[in-house]
Amino acid sequence: MTSALRYEWRRISSVPGTWVIAALVVLIAAGLSTLFVAVGESDPVPARNLAAGLATPLSIGGFLFAAFGAQALGQEYRFGTIRSTLTLFPRRPTVFAAKYAVTALVTVAVLVLAAVVSVAVVAVGGWRLGFDGAPGGGVGGLAVRVVLVALGWLAWGFGIAGITRNTALGIVLPLVLAFVVETPLTVVLGQKAPWLVDLFPFGNAGAAVAMDGGAWGALGIFLLWAGAVAAAAYASFTYRDA
Repeated sequence: MTSALRYEWRRISSVPGTWVIAALVVLIAAGLSTLFVAVGESDPVPARNLAAGLATPLSIGGFLFAAFGAQALGQEYRFGTIRSTLTLFPRRPTVFAAKYAVTALVTVAVLVLAAVVSVAVVAVGGWRLGFDGAPGGGVGGLAVRVVLVALGWLAWGFGIAGITRNTALGIVLPLVLAFVVETPLTVVLGQKAPWLVDLFPFGNAGAAVAMDGGAWGALGIFLLWAGAVAAAAYASFTYRDA
C-alpha cells in the first residue's frame, strides 16, 4: 500500500491540473473573503458570512474538486497508463484506495491553505472573526462539514470517471446533474413533493455548510449519494477489464 501511495503522489504532483485547481480554489476563497470584508457593516465578521466565504468554493469550487477526482482516475484511461499501473500494482482495491486517499489528502491541504488565506484577508482588513456562539457546531463543526463536502464532491468526479472511464464526463456530469436536472426539478417539485427535494444531493451539499442545526442531516444525505457513486466506481474498477 505504501508503494502505491508514493506512486500516486508522484503521478498527481506531476499533473499541471492539480496545481491549477488548487490555485483556483484558494483564489476563490481569498476573493470572497475580501468581498465580505469590503461590504461588511459590522465587526466581528458574522460567522454566517465567513462560513459563506470559506464554503462558497464548495458550490463554485465544488465542481473543481469533482474535476480533481475525475483527473485522478479518468486520466489513466485517457492516456492508456492504467495498464502500466495495474502491472505494477495488480491488486486493484489497493490502487483504487491509494488514488482516492492521496487525492483526498491533497484536497484537505488545499482547503487548509484556502482557510488560512481567508483568515489572513480578514485580519489584514482589521476585522475579527465572529465564531462565538455560532450555531451548527461553531468553527469546528463548520471545518468538518467543509472538508467532508469537498471529499464528497471529489467522490462524485472520481466515481463518474471510474464508471465511464472518461475524464470529461467526471467533470461535466456533476454540473449537468446539479443545474440541468436538479435545479429544474427543485422548482417543479418544491411545492408538490418537498420531501423528495430534500433527498437531492447537490442542494444538500450547499445546506451542509450552512450555519444551522440541519446542516448535519444535509451532509449525511449528500455523503450517501457520493458514497453510492464511489461504490459503483469501485465495483467497475475492480471487476471490469482494464
